[in-house]
Amino acid sequence: MKQLLIIILTFITFIAVSQRNTPVFEKLSDADQLNATIKDLKDNDDLILLLPGNWENATDAVIYLWLDEEENYLGYVFGTNEYGDKAYGQRFIMDTPEGRVIHGVYYWFGFAEGTSGDAVFTMWDWDNDIEEPGEVIITRSIPLEDIESSLTFKPDPDHEQGPQPGAYYLEFDTPIEVAGDYVIGVDVTDLDSWQEDTYGLGNMSSVDGDGAEAGLTWIQEHDGGWVKTLTLGLDVDIAVFPVVEPFNRDVTFNVDMTDAQTENGLVFDPELHSVFVSGTFNDWVIPGEDDAYELQPGGEKIYTLTLNMVEGEHEYKYFLVEDDPTDDMGEWEGEPFRSLKVYSDMEVNDVFGDKPVSIVDKHLPEESLRIFPNPASSVLNIEYEGTIKQLRIFDITGKLVYSRKNDNNQARIDVGELKQGMYVLQVITEKGIAAQRFNVAR
Repeated sequence: MKQLLIIILTFITFIAVSQRNTPVFEKLSDADQLNATIKDLKDNDDLILLLPGNWENATDAVIYLWLDEEENYLGYVFGTNEYGDKAYGQRFIMDTPEGRVIHGVYYWFGFAEGTSGDAVFTMWDWDNDIEEPGEVIITRSIPLEDIESSLTFKPDPDHEQGPQPGAYYLEFDTPIEVAGDYVIGVDVTDLDSWQEDTYGLGNMSSVDGDGAEAGLTWIQEHDGGWVKTLTLGLDVDIAVFPVVEPFNRDVTFNVDMTDAQTENGLVFDPELHSVFVSGTFNDWVIPGEDDAYELQPGGEKIYTLTLNMVEGEHEYKYFLVEDDPTDDMGEWEGEPFRSLKVYSDMEVNDVFGDKPVSIVDKHLPEESLRIFPNPASSVLNIEYEGTIKQLRIFDITGKLVYSRKNDNNQARIDVGELKQGMYVLQVITEKGIAAQRFNVAR
């Protein structure tokens, strides 16, 4: 029976297993870091990075190896090993009816050593009939000696372990159009046998349990058959990140102006003030200069505006304007900015002057969070040992499907509008983040 060894990699924790000297990797705990570094890695503002599976909620970046019964190393789970596995891949569920145009893929390798053999970077389509990777869409053979491993996703010339090249980027000669689910990975059959410390290829992944039990990672065994790593006891996502053309989405901003005032005490007067939104999506245009970004009054003191925005990460803030264009009457001065991830048509519901929660980048123990019933059909109850500041729900693709503020140690969420399936609840407190999976079933 295959056993798993996890080498957990963090900024400050160094782990040695048996007598092996293990590399130390930079911690990568959430999608924000990846999305923030993509422009540094590829100078093309017209492309965005997609995250595998539940990587949005990943607690760390790690590398896994197989062990035998005597705890001898047998090679990498996602890479070369003594089991003779032929390939590995991460399934991507199509998140848009328009399909995707893929320009390339970032592969984060934790180990790449050797001067012989080729790694065959591969994309497969998804066979819905047999529910496993299907026909090959594209391949690219790269000599192993040309592939570099990295302790960091982003290039870091000043890393304490020496200069790091960052994730390996494979750019396609011609962008690939895909209409349905697809699988991205590596065929390792042309590589030599794995040799501890001296030869092989190993792909990074998230931590066991971070995959939200979606079963999106696959291994092609020596006999050619595909198997989910979830059935082998490993619930992760592989660190492969396609770079795609973004689509424009309709985003409706709703801001509650009830008793609204700026941080410096300016009280909103609907007879005097207009309400504008500005952010990265309009290059922080001065509020009042372009009426296209003025919110209009609706019912119950809600001001609203629908914009057609490009997918990806955006920052923004609301402003009052009295006469002339100005950015002096924002909700508050300077940062923090509100943040928004756009991957589909969506609504944003804000309260004017309600600052985004500032949290510690720390993942709290799952035991501190209690949710019930699980599975839930209509209402999900949440209890936490401290004050809950914000609640978020992500689906298995990492898409944010629910978000709201809170100021109690308990909360109730109506999940009646959510589709059946697996979700991740993220509870944000002043001390950090607690997350837990739950199912919606009816």
